[in-house]
Amino acid sequence: QRQMCIRDMKTNGGSEVVIVVQGIELDTLPEVRFGSADAEVLSISEDGLSVRVVTPEGSAGLVNVVVETDATSHIKEDGYTYVEDLRLSSVTPVSGPQVGGTEVILTGAGFSENTEVVFGVLPAVEVTMVSPTELQAITPQGAPGLVDIRLVDGSRTAVLADGYEYLSSGLQVFLLHPTRGARAGGTYF
Repeated sequence: QRQMCIRDMKTNGGSEVVIVVQGIELDTLPEVRFGSADAEVLSISEDGLSVRVVTPEGSAGLVNVVVETDATSHIKEDGYTYVEDLRLSSVTPVSGPQVGGTEVILTGAGFSENTEVVFGVLPAVEVTMVSPTELQAITPQGAPGLVDIRLVDGSRTAVLADGYEYLSSGLQVFLLHPTRGARAGGTYF
């Protein structure tokens, strides 16, 4: 029985992928199509059971993959998923207190349930996917100033440089030493 397995279904064209074909011996370079677009065939394995190709450009979604030799043809229906590029266009609001806890709306494209949001170097406290173009997130604590917002979804990343500003909460005392002194005063800090 002929079967086909495709590894590394990640990006929108230009990726090297390996197609493992069982039940077809490849002794010459086959023709390979993703949907109706021809892939660039790089090589076949020494055992003739797999072929390495570069995916052509395509639109987001599932496509059939066809491997054709002189003797036979095999189709893997919905065998490859083109994923839209991850983009981050804007954030609202653009600032909040350094203590975090601000709910922000992130807009862009290519979002999924697996998209992670990072403010500076800290991950968002909570992320909710509203749609493939909108995320809601709760900001973590941060130092006063501008930070990049970075999205990570598998191997895809997007950055909005200086996309969010943490605002100072004013003077705050974090440590007091010594913690005791004379009632008459005169203790130096």
